[in-house]
Amino acid sequence: MICPAPQFVDKGKVALAVPSTVAQAAAKALAGATSTLRREAEQRRKDARRAQRARQRAWDEADRDHRENRWTIKEAVFAVLSQAKAAAGHQVAARTLYYKVRPLIQQFTDKELGYAYFSQELLPEYERTVAPLPGLYYEARGALHHPHDDQIIRLGSREVAAYIPPSWQFDKVLYIEKEGLEAQLAPYRLGQRYDMAIIYGKGFAVTACRELLALFEIREEMKIFVLHDADINGYDIARTLGEATRRMPNHNVDVIDLGLTVPQAIEYELETEEFTRRKALPAELELDDDALEWFTGEPIDTGYGKPHYECTRCELNAFSADELAEFIEAGLQRHGATEKVVPPADVLAEHVQEVRDDALTDLVNTELARLVDIDEVVRQLIADRPDLVDVDEARIRDTFTDNPTLSWRSSAGQLVAEDIEAADGLTESVRQQVAEQLAASMNDDEGETGERP
Repeated sequence: MICPAPQFVDKGKVALAVPSTVAQAAAKALAGATSTLRREAEQRRKDARRAQRARQRAWDEADRDHRENRWTIKEAVFAVLSQAKAAAGHQVAARTLYYKVRPLIQQFTDKELGYAYFSQELLPEYERTVAPLPGLYYEARGALHHPHDDQIIRLGSREVAAYIPPSWQFDKVLYIEKEGLEAQLAPYRLGQRYDMAIIYGKGFAVTACRELLALFEIREEMKIFVLHDADINGYDIARTLGEATRRMPNHNVDVIDLGLTVPQAIEYELETEEFTRRKALPAELELDDDALEWFTGEPIDTGYGKPHYECTRCELNAFSADELAEFIEAGLQRHGATEKVVPPADVLAEHVQEVRDDALTDLVNTELARLVDIDEVVRQLIADRPDLVDVDEARIRDTFTDNPTLSWRSSAGQLVAEDIEAADGLTESVRQQVAEQLAASMNDDEGETGERP
């Protein structure tokens, strides 16, 4: 390299400043001479990164195998439930708790936690075998419809816990596995005609629903019925409604099955449909010959070694609206459940007295309203005391200091009531005006009839 009068930028003559043409020529010459070395160095760096990634994967797999072999999902969930519950708060829905638990178990297992397994099996088992979870509740699923007061009770754990059955309103309960049938059956007023509460569910009855049925059964006169599809799930819904299950091992309620059964579907010549069964029939089900034939079906070769089965079923929707209502009524009649509710003599007598008192009270109020013009009394009081009530923004804002939960409307109502209560002689003024109007009305009546009323 030729560079006359080289210039250095430091006293040690290490940093050399050269013209750009010289620098470019030197770089080109150096690159050509060291290209092989550079390729080898880059390859060594790539090999090192590849080896590091392989070691990391091996460590991750070893850690995953260790965690999976050490912890089951159940063990991981049980280990973090109390921590998750404390973080979620005192009142917490099962699904909210599920979202709190899911990230916490990742320190113990990489297995995936499903909500159905968590809510239907793990939570009940934890509360049964480890400790209760105060404030845990399940969202409402399905609803109970009263027959005569139009009250609807959502079937959630909190709603059922607070529910008090009405006295002598109904003595029958019908569980229908499909919410969609509510509008179809409403015009027939089966609940009102038979003094029967109706539960419209969503398939299998939730724990809250079965707890409610157990509460009803305590009353000896209560009869409980179920209406379901003629399929595997329908039969299992009818069974689990009254029998013990893993989730409710002590549950035992006498439930009368109105159908739809397979023999009934055949008898009514209802339209059927085919479906593919992929799982074994529930071992607990007791099936008649027709149902066994429908639900067993014919094997289908799936090509994966495990056969499926082409089976037959019939749903309640195969009935027309009229046919379904008639089917339910026929079932109630078959089981002698058609009588209306009438309470014992003492209950009836007490109720009649209450109704009598209310009727007489209405009569007195009606007569007083005829004799006394209440609106005129109010107008006169306002005219006599224009400054009776003095409520402004400042007074309303003062009330927020002691009670920040109030709305301005509630605050105004409280202040008006305080001003009226504090007014001197207001009650006497009311009495005087009422007495004057009564005297005038009675004189008018006496003049019209010619005798004292």
